Amino acid sequence: MKKQYDSMTANECAKHFIRSRRKLFLVYILALIAIGSIHLAATLYILPLYFGDEDSVRIYEGLSRGQVITTAILFILCIIIAIIALIVQRGLFAGIYLNQCDPEKYIEAENIVCKKIRFGHRNKRQKCQIAGAYAAFGDYDGAWNIYRELVPDNLDNCNDVVILGGLASYYYNVKNNEESVRYLSRLEAIKKSGKKRGSGLNMTIDHIKSVIAIDEKNYDEAKVLIDKYIDVPTLTGVMKAVNNYNLGLIAYETGNYVEAVYRFKVAVNIGGKLSFIEDATEKLAELEKKLAA
Repeated sequence: MKKQYDSMTANECAKHFIRSRRKLFLVYILALIAIGSIHLAATLYILPLYFGDEDSVRIYEGLSRGQVITTAILFILCIIIAIIALIVQRGLFAGIYLNQCDPEKYIEAENIVCKKIRFGHRNKRQKCQIAGAYAAFGDYDGAWNIYRELVPDNLDNCNDVVILGGLASYYYNVKNNEESVRYLSRLEAIKKSGKKRGSGLNMTIDHIKSVIAIDEKNYDEAKVLIDKYIDVPTLTGVMKAVNNYNLGLIAYETGNYVEAVYRFKVAVNIGGKLSFIEDATEKLAELEKKLAA
């Protein structure tokens, strides 16, 4: 990608995403037209065989079957490539928040995109991501305005790990520990039932538990939980920053100041505009002064 979202304003990010999406749609339509044209041309080319002798008809039928199979394969490949391209585009755009750690810019850009090409509509996953972005820079009122639409009518029937994890974290951040524990319990029930599997579910549970453990001063438990997933290659920039900040807090509270300085530096370097970066910066300055004395 020639243009990088990190060097653009929110408005430029939105415009770039919309242009990319429209270009992809145009290329997809042209590819389908090309496949259809090739299929039609091939049909017309072999059609005279249909009106020939018996051997010609058999040849025509064989070529026709092969042509249909080839066209179907090309059509399926076209769809697969388009879906992959859509996922990559969406991932790069969401990276404004998840990897560049600039939730405010992401929200502004996403609001423009939502109005321009989605007519104000967002699916549940998109709403959850926007709500998470609000929470990431400390705007819990803004987060709740979206999360309130995602609260399940019956918690025991909800199996969406992203929504459950988002709400569990939100409730904990606003000190509603009772609701947070309910959602965490639901996540653990899903894991135990085997309805959902994968590292995403495990990391969500472990992250929420680690935050609770830190608040309860169970630092060894928190560190064990964080160490289980801190080196996962697919971890987002936001989670890397959060993990390093939390490990910095643990080191700070247990007197391991050298480790704390290292962790806070990592968090500050990659944490962008996340809400805890100000605290990490203050603690880092305090520790550097203390170590230099």
